[in-house]
Amino acid sequence: PREKVARLKEQSLALQAEKRKLLRENGFGEDALSIKYTCPACNDSGFVNDRMCNCHRELLKEIERDNLRRFAPIDDCTFDNFNIEYYPAAAMENGVSPREKAQKILESCRRYAQGFIPHSASILFMGGTGLGKTYLSACIARVVAGAGYAVAYETAASAFDAFECAKFQRGSADGETAAQRVE
Repeated sequence: PREKVARLKEQSLALQAEKRKLLRENGFGEDALSIKYTCPACNDSGFVNDRMCNCHRELLKEIERDNLRRFAPIDDCTFDNFNIEYYPAAAMENGVSPREKAQKILESCRRYAQGFIPHSASILFMGGTGLGKTYLSACIARVVAGAGYAVAYETAASAFDAFECAKFQRGSADGETAAQRVE
């Protein structure tokens, strides 16, 4: 067996040398057939010592952001871009300025998003059209998703449509899809 192993070793080394020679002759580097990992920390497995690698975590965040982009323009929705100048500075009958109120709401939403943890209390936005509810909720979704959390983003109308479809179209493909969204 030792002679066979020695012969196989010689053949293997000769073949390796021939491969390097052929690669060089054809304009390739000697390591052209070697695997080149995107992430040297985990060799593209996504895990290092049974812990999730940062590359995997970042990929999951990007997938979550892509899912959100289907429902909201989260790339454009940032707290810094929220313009309180749209709100009147003059106080209303109740003595409160809409601009001051908007500033407080903006800061409250920013704190909520930055301090989000699992089981954080929910936020309910109420008010007339054009007050910034959708924009601020998209800002929150963007920050929370960027922190690595899964985000369910729905408008009230879309959520109610899903509830209705899941209830009244049971058994159909649309009903099943709606039921999954509701769940």
